[in-house]
Amino acid sequence: MRICLQAMETGSGPLFGTAGNTIMTVKYTLFSVFFCWTLFSVGTLWAQYEPIKLENPSFEDVPAPGSQPSGWYDCGFPNESPPDTHPGVDSAFFNVTTPPQKGTSYLGLVTRDNDTWESVSTPLPRPLEAGVCYTFNLYLSRSPDYFSPNKRGEKVYHTTPAVFRIWGGNAPCDKSEMLASTSVITHPRWVRYQFTFEPKKRLSWFILEAFYQTPVLFPYNGNILVDNASVIRPVPCDAIVLEEEEEAAPAPKPAPKEVNKPKPTPKPEATLGGLSRAQLKTGQIVSVDKIYFKADTAALNQESYPTLDEIFQFLEKNDDVVVEIGGHTNGNCDHPYCDKLSEARAKRVADYLIERGISNTRVRFKGYGKRKPVGSNATLAGRKKNQRVEVTILEMKG
Repeated sequence: MRICLQAMETGSGPLFGTAGNTIMTVKYTLFSVFFCWTLFSVGTLWAQYEPIKLENPSFEDVPAPGSQPSGWYDCGFPNESPPDTHPGVDSAFFNVTTPPQKGTSYLGLVTRDNDTWESVSTPLPRPLEAGVCYTFNLYLSRSPDYFSPNKRGEKVYHTTPAVFRIWGGNAPCDKSEMLASTSVITHPRWVRYQFTFEPKKRLSWFILEAFYQTPVLFPYNGNILVDNASVIRPVPCDAIVLEEEEEAAPAPKPAPKEVNKPKPTPKPEATLGGLSRAQLKTGQIVSVDKIYFKADTAALNQESYPTLDEIFQFLEKNDDVVVEIGGHTNGNCDHPYCDKLSEARAKRVADYLIERGISNTRVRFKGYGKRKPVGSNATLAGRKKNQRVEVTILEMKG
């Protein structure tokens, strides 16, 4: 810019004198203005397409519970603890032991069953501009184990899969525009997620958040692990190519020796409730054990996932089978509440199977409330029997 001003000053002589000198002076001045305007425009455009680097993108810090990584600001609720920096070395770190995807630490975010959830924000070195398209990626995971004491001193497991969201704003924790959201994060391994977004207004803060899968009947305790964020890269909007989520590349393993290689053991047949396909028929109702929910919610307990995975494996191996997930409650509630709760729980199981890859045309759900008891609601044992999940075989085409 200084060069432009000097050029303009050099070319700006008195307009009095010969006509030729005056015309040349005016032409030179106009050329200088045009040159400077062009230089300024190109510089501005170039800066607009420079990548935006986040502060501490791999969330490096000393692991500590209730202490988010440096460079990131807590955007949580009053009277709730801040997010955590993982992994730790003992139970004080909530048994979160997933190795970092990059560096030595990562960010842990949770959702809670008291309708609060965690998020963090960081200022951008250069704002996101309205109408400009951007790409951005990072790695996400879910810890199979994540527990902490609540305000009553009770151990709470934050293990239900949650959703990851990205916001933009113009102040710390200002969630004025949602930029991106994922499906529910179920995988216990690091997976790279790529996002594309086009802000509607200028945004100078970047916010990362864990949230419930929506629509949600009851808030629940969940967790998301976050690591290795990329730069935010401006791109022409017509050049955006959406990428699938991709799994982090596993470490290479040495090739096994072929000497005295034993014959592979055949994998056991996938079963449903302990029954093989040959033992099942259309219309059959199978009661599945060990699917547990938090009291009065549709939030799954950690102990439920082995049984859910067994149902998934059966449906994956038998792609002609169509099922209904039926939810049932005990009699300790009125019909409207029992119907609502049982349907929410059945839907939660169905959603998990669909999220794992089973077609939604093959998984239906229904809540039966307390209308089909299999035990007495007058006893604890009977109520436990009544509060159950059943799988009904609707079709077996093969």
